[in-house]
Amino acid sequence: MRVAKKNKIAMRMFRLVQQKLMKRSFAHIYIKADFPIPNNALYIANHSSWWDGLLLFELEQRGYIPNLFVMVDEQGIKKFPIFQWIGAYSVNQQNPKHIKESIRYTKSLLQDGKNICIFPQGKEWHLEQRPLYFQQGAAMIAKQVKDVPVVPITIYYTFRNERKAEVWIGIGKPIQYEDKWSREQMTQYFEEVVTEQLNALKKDVVQNDYTSFIKI
Repeated sequence: MRVAKKNKIAMRMFRLVQQKLMKRSFAHIYIKADFPIPNNALYIANHSSWWDGLLLFELEQRGYIPNLFVMVDEQGIKKFPIFQWIGAYSVNQQNPKHIKESIRYTKSLLQDGKNICIFPQGKEWHLEQRPLYFQQGAAMIAKQVKDVPVVPITIYYTFRNERKAEVWIGIGKPIQYEDKWSREQMTQYFEEVVTEQLNALKKDVVQNDYTSFIKI
């Protein structure tokens, strides 16, 4: 697997480029979070766009999720090696040995006080896909690092009356679950929580309800 190689200089330079790309692509970015956000957590997010990981990087740079690492598909890092320098590390879902290595690495980062975000869907799915089809990786990690909260993140993209898109992001409360649950039960529950939060986020978008959101 390819481990993260965070580098402050590379992160600073990458963000300069990213901010230009974001200005060209998005009219507005809104975020709603249940504060306080944990300092050390396993974040699980829906995955519908190439932008998802980069938006998480932006949240880190703005101080919403400090010291963030993101698990991404190995092909993505092979295509964009610089992702390793901003906190991405790889998983090869076709290789059981590689999956175990990625989970061990994730566990070590969490135990070291870092924040991790993974995409339990395993790949990009259409934003309106239901069910979300979560894989069991998040549950496997949660069972091994029981004292670290699991926090849902939902990302919703939309177009309105401007040429560029909007992004709405929700960071929820830590998920309450039973340690005695099996991986299958836990995975199903994680999927249900993220689905409910994503649907609620969509409702806010449709109803133009900015009440609880901050524009960043």
